[in-house]
Amino acid sequence: MQGTSVEEQFSISFADNTVWFNCGTLLSSQWNEFNIPTDKNYYWDTRTKDMRFGKLAFKEWQASGKDR
Repeated sequence: MQGTSVEEQFSISFADNTVWFNCGTLLSSQWNEFNIPTDKNYYWDTRTKDMRFGKLAFKEWQASGKDR
């Protein structure tokens, strides 16, 4: 997933999605700078059980307020 424009307000919300992938990285660009509410998403990287959200493990991702 890639964000392209960092804005102060909520431009979108990302909830109730299934994100399935088998190549590349889950988050790219400046994703950690975006103010996007994310919740109730399912993520599945077929290559590993240790999926990363940028540099964060899933528990760290949740601790940051995402996908609780």
